Amino acid sequence: MDHDEVAAQAEAEAKTLERQGDRLADEIESVRRAGESNKADPSVPGARPDEPGDGEPAEDEDRAGH
Repeated sequence: MDHDEVAAQAEAEAKTLERQGDRLADEIESVRRAGESNKADPSVPGARPDEPGDGEPAEDEDRAGH
């Protein structure tokens, strides 16, 4: 493989990685928006971190020693 072939292959791979990165960024943004939407929806269980049941004991459970 000569220098030009290596350069062309590297350029093609860079373009492929850039497209994959763009798709991943789009997917991350979509998941972030869905998560924010779920936090605002009281019907989604576990989506609101400020409610009891998010992994931290509620105040009355903490005092009861549970």
